Amino acid sequence: MALNTAAIAATLKPTLFDLFDVSWDENEKNAQYKQFCKVENSGDAYEDILQYQGPDSIPEAVEGGVFERIDIENVRSKRFTHLIYKAEIKITREALADTKYRQITDAVKMLARAGARTVERLAAGALFNGFSSEQSPDGVSAFNASHSFSNPLSGNPTSGSNLATGTLSTANVRAMRVAGRKTRDEHGSLAPVSLSRLIVPPDLEDEAMVLKESALRPGTANNDKNVTGSGIKDIVVADFLAEAPSNASTMWFMQDPEAHRLMLFWRQRPVRTMHIEEASEDHLFRLYFRCSVGFGDWRGNYGSTGTGSASSL
Repeated sequence: MALNTAAIAATLKPTLFDLFDVSWDENEKNAQYKQFCKVENSGDAYEDILQYQGPDSIPEAVEGGVFERIDIENVRSKRFTHLIYKAEIKITREALADTKYRQITDAVKMLARAGARTVERLAAGALFNGFSSEQSPDGVSAFNASHSFSNPLSGNPTSGSNLATGTLSTANVRAMRVAGRKTRDEHGSLAPVSLSRLIVPPDLEDEAMVLKESALRPGTANNDKNVTGSGIKDIVVADFLAEAPSNASTMWFMQDPEAHRLMLFWRQRPVRTMHIEEASEDHLFRLYFRCSVGFGDWRGNYGSTGTGSASSL
């Protein structure tokens, strides 16, 4: 009697699904992208992030006076169009017949890891491409020395910067945090952000930890308290920054955990299916997901390529 490989596949299918889920969940549990992206679910083919501008201040009123109406307007927007990711591995009829279960299960786990790796690459890519191709809603690179304001009030600045130069150091971290406190809104009015999250590539992990954890001023014999380090609440080592086409070992970023708008939208979280290929009677284990990553605003994210010695902010 002929061996029924379809029946073997049907029996094996729940195990393969479980193995995929376990492997994906292990990667998700320690996912780096969730440490510096705001992750949301989406219910459409795209998401529009609207950038609103409210009043500069609330006017003073006299007793019995009327309320003064103020406008809150949408000044800019950015569309996140979700991209499609899908791949399959082939489980041959012969592999099923020869009970190559180790090879089959390993292949399914590798597919899950590749999917998780893809999401990490997308998130890290938004950061390092923020110096070039990744744009903020004002149409320039996410990290830029000249973000124009849409409606500056008379006497206020007309543009702002979140692009620094300089290596990761106490002085340059301090300069970036001060620049964050001087962030301006679309009116050119002060809208401070607190840059307490430090994001670095693997090459700068130790330097970041020394800067944060030193009890005294890092790298000197001075006895001043390390107030710069105490202002860093958490450090994120983003491994896939190492794939940046330039400055992969020197770039660094600071972020306001609450105010930042580096978004990752899930339109469809990973779906795994298994199908039979009629022509060959091989089985196809498939992975499908849709997501998008990008900056809904430049404020709350500051970055340096790590070149030069002193910050330009």
